[in-house]
Amino acid sequence: MSGAGLILPAAILLTLGLSMAMAQGLPVRIHDGIRTFAGDPNRVVAATQDPPSRITLYSAHKEGGRPWADAIWVRQTPEGRSFLSRAYDCEAGTYRWLGEAARLGQISLSVSSVAQTAPRRLEPGTVEYDLARHACAL
Repeated sequence: MSGAGLILPAAILLTLGLSMAMAQGLPVRIHDGIRTFAGDPNRVVAATQDPPSRITLYSAHKEGGRPWADAIWVRQTPEGRSFLSRAYDCEAGTYRWLGEAARLGQISLSVSSVAQTAPRRLEPGTVEYDLARHACAL
């Protein structure tokens, strides 16, 4: 297939991806260059009642020209805090779990298999969806 013949299929896939993300209500914000974002420990992005927790952004990263976001979150509970690492494909409406740990430098040590990091569909109404929505809008 020629280069010109690949343009139409690529455009169709891009349109399908954007429509899936828009159907889920996820923003797809793409920057020209690499961007990093510092979180605000006073801005709660998601919260749960049982068990009680509040989640704030620690930091995020977006690659230039791509609909992806990587984020590290802080989950505060009555027992203490933990750090969560996620990678989001804002266009496809999926995320990858990249670990959780009580200490920032130990996040990757919590991953014990490649299967744990496989893409997972984001479902509206879940905490993961709320986190993705925030990271994708950056």
